[in-house]
Amino acid sequence: MWVYPADTIRSIIQNSPSYGVQFIVFILALENVFFFFNVLSLGLGMDTLALVLLALFLAPFLGCLWLGILSHILFYCQRVFQGTAPLEHLKAALAWSKVTALGIFLSWVAILIIEPEEAFILVGGGNPWTDIFHFINVCLAIWSIGLTFSAVRAVEKFSLLRSIAFVSFGWLLFSIPVLTIIFIFLHVSRF
Repeated sequence: MWVYPADTIRSIIQNSPSYGVQFIVFILALENVFFFFNVLSLGLGMDTLALVLLALFLAPFLGCLWLGILSHILFYCQRVFQGTAPLEHLKAALAWSKVTALGIFLSWVAILIIEPEEAFILVGGGNPWTDIFHFINVCLAIWSIGLTFSAVRAVEKFSLLRSIAFVSFGWLLFSIPVLTIIFIFLHVSRF
């Protein structure tokens, strides 16, 4: 998937579209929950172990919710872009394009081992390893975007530009309500 994403996703959907999907989505959600805990600096008010356990509890639900909503949005929007992929193939493409989450998750594990008390604090003690891990995470996240375009392109048999437009449109439709909910949550939590 890392080097030849189109070939990998074609092979997966031919053999078993659901292969590895739940595991990858769980890891993706887990590293995203870690990220939001860090951005919100929840480590200032809660124990690291409690936050990790909370993340382990939330990740399966959030991962399934993300995959279900986004894959359905893309499935219903594909008519606009003249796509024909089955829902299961779109789910596989979305999940496997996030395989970079495994690398990001491993960097979170390293941060939790090296600086457990500062893992979920946005501005830590200035450990250079933390900065290196965050740089790696950004690079992997950018690579994941390219994998998403390529995987959806392979499943829908789109051109690269149509794939970019299709995925961007789906993300836009997904992001508006999600960002609204996050904004409301952050606004309400300040009171």
